[in-house]
This record gives sequence, C-alpha cells and structure tokens, in this order.
Amino acid sequence: GSSRVVGGGSGGGVACTMALPPEVAGVLDQFDRALTAIEERVSPYLEKPFKDSIAEMDAIETSKLNLAYSYTMNSLYYMFLKVHGVSPQGHPVRAELDRVKKYMAKTLATENEVHAARKSEQ
Repeated sequence: GSSRVVGGGSGGGVACTMALPPEVAGVLDQFDRALTAIEERVSPYLEKPFKDSIAEMDAIETSKLNLAYSYTMNSLYYMFLKVHGVSPQGHPVRAELDRVKKYMAKTLATENEVHAARKSEQ
C-alpha cells in the first residue's frame, strides 16, 4: 500500500500506511487542501488576542469575522456529525449554517452599499 499523511495541512499530520481506495484518497486530499486553506486564513487572527484583532476593525469587518468563526465552527460540527454516521440534514446545525449564510449575504450587501456611498461622495 501507499503511505499518506492524514490531516497534515501544516505538517502535523498522522502517517497512514494502509492502502486507500482512489475515491477515498481523492476526498481525503481535497479535505486536506481545504483544511490547509482554513489554517492559512485563520492563523493571522490567532497570533493575537481576539479583542485586539477586532479593536482594529470597523463594524463590517468585525461582523464578517464573527460570521466566519460561526460558519467555521458549525461546519466543523456538521462534518463531525457526518463522520459519526449522523445525517446533518435534519439536524439543527443545518438550520444554523443557513442562518449564518443569510447574515453573510446581508453583511456583504451592506458592505457594497457603504462602498457605493463612499464612491458617490468622492
């Protein structure tokens, strides 16, 4: 079988020496790439206390960060349920993900309105 590192987005993976079916290996590689992308996006915010990070942000940036954290945590729980054989479709986490997505869209619309207003003032 082939050797593969599982969960090693930042080099901290676990060596897996069993042979994996190609479809599983592909999904695992995709998951590892997604996890690496998340780590890269979140790491700047983990370098200093949360209150210090948001102190430097305006209201829209703070809202976007809080929504990103909420979406990330709920997504991780969604994946946890799937891994443990629980269908997340009827689970409250699905509704929470949808709710957070709605607020993300509202925040984006507000951000676009603010940018348009600032442009028209110039």
